[in-house]
Amino acid sequence: MYLNRGGIFLICYSGIPLLIILAISPLLNVAGYYLFFTMPAYVVLAGLVASELIEISSRESKAISSAVMVILLISLISQTYLYFMNENGGREKWKEAFKTISNEVEKDDYVVISMPRIAEYYLQKTNVLQLENIMGNIDSYKNSWSNEKKDVWFVLDESSLRVLDPKHKFRTWIYANCSMVSNFPVYARVMDRSVSVWKLNYQ
Repeated sequence: MYLNRGGIFLICYSGIPLLIILAISPLLNVAGYYLFFTMPAYVVLAGLVASELIEISSRESKAISSAVMVILLISLISQTYLYFMNENGGREKWKEAFKTISNEVEKDDYVVISMPRIAEYYLQKTNVLQLENIMGNIDSYKNSWSNEKKDVWFVLDESSLRVLDPKHKFRTWIYANCSMVSNFPVYARVMDRSVSVWKLNYQ
């Protein structure tokens, strides 16, 4: 009905960026907010659908049109509830992860994380190492840490590990040399945004 130039433009404007994001998401760490610029297209499309439903309700059965509106409303509410309650707004549970170890991490302990500023913020400490910088020479770092006799904590997020450790070599090392302290799973749509906390074993 609306497949004129304007309708085709709206479909392309809203659909093509979404398809591109879905295509590259298995390879790169992308998030839904990259599609924010397409929101005007969805607003216009929603207005067109609402207008069409009003026309249908004036021509067809009130029960059918009311049922369609209820289904749409339930769908919107359920997606909103899922996003904020189950998916944690599509965000990692950094705060919860650091809260579990905040009373255990000593001043001189090392904390390894993909984004050091997060650890510096929640733990108020500067003895933080960037994950990417140590992954290639982790055994040498372990020997150095062992000589210093300091505890080492790994706060790892799956979003970064998918990019930095595609062959799971580092994760295999973690499983063999560390003990899991806690895990905070978050699954937003098809993305795993879980955060896990590990402590290095020297035995």
